[in-house]
Amino acid sequence: MTTTPSLRTAAAKYASLGYAIIPLHWVKPDGSCSCNRIDCDSEGKHPLGEHGASTPMTNPELVTAQWDKYPNANIGIVAGASRLCIIDIDSPTARDRFYDIADVDTITTMHDTPISKTGKGWHIVFADPSSEYKPSVGRGDDKGIDIRAGVSYIVAPPSIHKNGSTYEWTQHGPPDAAPLLTTWLHEYITSRGTKKDDTILTDEVTIEAGSRNDMLFELGYAMRRKGFTREAIEAALLSMNATRVKPPLSLNEVALIAKSCASYEPQDVPLLMPIATLDELVEE
Repeated sequence: MTTTPSLRTAAAKYASLGYAIIPLHWVKPDGSCSCNRIDCDSEGKHPLGEHGASTPMTNPELVTAQWDKYPNANIGIVAGASRLCIIDIDSPTARDRFYDIADVDTITTMHDTPISKTGKGWHIVFADPSSEYKPSVGRGDDKGIDIRAGVSYIVAPPSIHKNGSTYEWTQHGPPDAAPLLTTWLHEYITSRGTKKDDTILTDEVTIEAGSRNDMLFELGYAMRRKGFTREAIEAALLSMNATRVKPPLSLNEVALIAKSCASYEPQDVPLLMPIATLDELVEE
């Protein structure tokens, strides 16, 4: 009979394997989030305390101390800082879509990948030694197939989902070793990252619960690539949060998203950066 390790033991184990860990809020017995926010729609999934995705922990002793303080905290593994790229499959429909489009080499490689069962889907873990990949949200036919990379994170076993189920490793876990991405996966992820969604910021579109964090991150990341400061990114995201997000995120969550975006190095900065207004950026 397999015994499920405590959250404290599991978190320390992940850190000892070299993964970057953050404590997450947990789901209370009544089904609400430990953050005690009435409008919380990320029960047991968002960062707790001072360690967010841009400031994860890798020291097992520090991790242990955090779980001594918050023994019920769920566990977050930050993908990029852990040298991982994770395929987040959100539903059986998304899983079927992924298997339909993946090539034979990728399907074969997945037999050796660590896979965890989430509340309603799966996390498929690959190695990303260079941390070169960026997070992206699946849209259209790929809805429900998200890429967890960079400062994005996954909820790791044996955390508790809001539906009462326990996250668990169903294959080769915990991930002390993961295979590299296949050629097909590399092309799939990088091509998704360059796709442009022309409807995301139009006046008619409202960002609704379930995609709020990812949408704001994508806007902030686009700004950072062009060299905008954390302060400018936060101001833009706060404006977007107030006018387009239904219901809006808390000011603290928006600030954390801006901080995560600012952790990237600018990439598309001209020698003489023109002054752009927020309206011009949104239009772009």
